[in-house]
Amino acid sequence: MPKLPEACTTMAEVREGVDALDRELVALLATRFGYMRAAADQADPRSGARRGTQSQRDRRCCGRSRGARAAG
Repeated sequence: MPKLPEACTTMAEVREGVDALDRELVALLATRFGYMRAAADQADPRSGARRGTQSQRDRRCCGRSRGARAAG
């Protein structure tokens, strides 16, 4: 088990702590993506939850397309 950050006295200890934290973060993100895939599988097309293209998502989110934002 790595040391707490404030207890590290060498770069090797710091690296060990960072690596351990990175492994935990990747595992958590993998779990999160699993939930997002499950949500996509459960989405009812009639509910308004749509995947759409990036420009469609931009319009739903921001009220205009990416091109319109760039123009003005």
